[in-house]
Amino acid sequence: TAAQAAALNEGTDGDNIHTLYEDNVVVHNGWGGISHEISYQAIIRNNTLIGNGADNPGSWWWGNEIQIQNSQNVEVYGNRVEMTGGGNGIVMIQQNRGSGTFGTYTTTGNQIHDNVIVDRGGEGYIGGVADYNQSGMLSGGNIWNNNQYFMSDGGDRFEWGGSKTFPQFKDAAHETGSISQSYPDTSGWLTASPADATPSALNSDVSINDVTISEGDSGTTVATFTVTRSGGTAAFDV
Repeated sequence: TAAQAAALNEGTDGDNIHTLYEDNVVVHNGWGGISHEISYQAIIRNNTLIGNGADNPGSWWWGNEIQIQNSQNVEVYGNRVEMTGGGNGIVMIQQNRGSGTFGTYTTTGNQIHDNVIVDRGGEGYIGGVADYNQSGMLSGGNIWNNNQYFMSDGGDRFEWGGSKTFPQFKDAAHETGSISQSYPDTSGWLTASPADATPSALNSDVSINDVTISEGDSGTTVATFTVTRSGGTAAFDV
């Protein structure tokens, strides 16, 4: 999807795969921002989300700016998230939701990286929760990497196998990002698109072998290139 939404949240629910959420502006929705639910591979990138989820404060972990629920292999990057006046930030949720067309609905293999998350109000949370097979989510290859958090209260605002301070969250979720109270200027977020972000969660080396062929005078010669990848699970183009 590539759209702008100011009244309804953006989301998919049930057996969606290869979904793209890109360049959306999602503002002040009562029930949350972008939600990818009981589905599969997706990219959520370069969206702006401001003050969504205000109708669900303290209602377990609903009302999130970006929510991945029982979905796998979702990459979330380059998003600008302003939690102030809304609910929670970026959250993974795992429950017992059964299976679909492409396998069991698990919250695994997701990558949350290079996002800017702002909260000036001291409310709302970030991380992951489960009321079913929490260990499966925690050990399921979910990655938090290089996110920037600008928050008024760094204590117990994170969840990953229990309530965490930011240093505890970094240790538990292997987050490599930072937290600060030197807030960025968000006044232009509704008029300017997020800068293009280069995914950093590839965490791998990619090489393509050299191929030599002899040119002929007729017919077709097939050249086969081998792409070798070491490490990482994120999608990439060659």
